[in-house]
Amino acid sequence: MMSYVYAVTDRPDEPLPQQLGFGDEALAQVVFRDIGAVVSAHGGPHVPGAVDEVWRHEQVVESLMSAHAVVPMRFGTLLASCDEVESMLRRGYPHFVDDIARVRDHVEIGIRFLTLLKPDAALSTSASAHSHLPASDGIAQPAMAPGTAFLRTKLLREHERRDRRHAELELVRKTYRVLAKHAAASKLDDDSVDAPTLSAAFLVHRGGFASFRQLVARLADVDRDLAFLCTGPWPAYSFVSTHLSKLTQGTGS
Repeated sequence: MMSYVYAVTDRPDEPLPQQLGFGDEALAQVVFRDIGAVVSAHGGPHVPGAVDEVWRHEQVVESLMSAHAVVPMRFGTLLASCDEVESMLRRGYPHFVDDIARVRDHVEIGIRFLTLLKPDAALSTSASAHSHLPASDGIAQPAMAPGTAFLRTKLLREHERRDRRHAELELVRKTYRVLAKHAAASKLDDDSVDAPTLSAAFLVHRGGFASFRQLVARLADVDRDLAFLCTGPWPAYSFVSTHLSKLTQGTGS
């Protein structure tokens, strides 16, 4: 039987929750020094990616959070045996300890930002941005050929689109910076500049979770040009080290 790994936690002496793992298998723990990997037996080399399985993984991880600091593992993490799980803990011990210290007593809150800027507000700077384009200056200009007119219109629309996106990004980043001041750590995913929404993750102390949500609500009331979708609290998937995928190389998923 293979071992499906849900999370690595502190306090391995604490009893595990009654929550069952995949296939209604009981949870078990592989311990190394002062940390433990929570696992369940799994009969095959792969885990189906159906919604029920993803939700079961999440249920197990969240059930651990009441008594442990939890470093969640990615869905589908399978190792060949409990010995392999112990080897993972041994090799990654310093990283797991650092991650546990980082997320202890903290939860992750996710926010998706949707800008509601009116075209006039987003494009108010278009005239100056396009000052390098040919202009009539009140002087009659000869009629442009259809192909030239088409290209000019296309260029103007592209500049307007970029201006609008720049205004949207600045609005999101300004709000993100306000929220980041009230979090232990934060990440903004603004690489995909053409995405309809932008997302951010915040690592927030459990004791400050309610006040953080209230701050989000106040900002949403004040700034009518921005809509928020706030989710959580979640296990801190976004704030564990990137080493985890390397430590579990060779797993089935």
